[in-house]
Amino acid sequence: LAEAGYVSVSTGPLLFGIRANTVALLESIPSGEAKLSSAAEGILQSVETLQQANRRILDRLRPLYIQELGLERSIQTLLQNVKTQAPDLKVTSQIDTTLNDVDGLLSQTIYRVIQEAVTNVLRHARANAVHVVADINDREVIVEVSDDGIGFPADRLFGRGLTGMLERARALSGTLELLREQGRTCVRCRLPAGDSAAHARGAERS
Repeated sequence: LAEAGYVSVSTGPLLFGIRANTVALLESIPSGEAKLSSAAEGILQSVETLQQANRRILDRLRPLYIQELGLERSIQTLLQNVKTQAPDLKVTSQIDTTLNDVDGLLSQTIYRVIQEAVTNVLRHARANAVHVVADINDREVIVEVSDDGIGFPADRLFGRGLTGMLERARALSGTLELLREQGRTCVRCRLPAGDSAAHARGAERS
């Protein structure tokens, strides 16, 4: 299961890279090159179909994948894939190891918020550096993904794939903020820890 999950998680960034390069190729093809444009369009459609299939596989595997690896290691694996995909992007993190004792829907939500926030950085931010923080205290889990990129349009704060994160947070009675502070963009998510906090801290003490 771990190998299957790792392969599927690793495939996502590769498919994204192929799609981005294909889009760039399409934009550079001179007008009048119908055959070349058609071939590139075919590649793009195939990649998008593969991305959809990979997302369906991940949706089925993720709960068991996180349970087997632990949330902290799953996040670190995700960030390592980001480094492989974008070697010029400085990726740093501060992940609380006691998050490995968080499970269920809360662990899946933490993972998906980080995944979607980092994906936004790769697609839109033109950033040189991204920093990921995930911490748990007695009351809540705090997730922050910040970058030094170009920011976001003020007229559509939740128009770049952030709606899904907001819905996930609200489903757990949490909050999601999109901030611009001191030249950095920050996605900050707060989720009630509930029994997970006591369980995680108890495991830490033992």
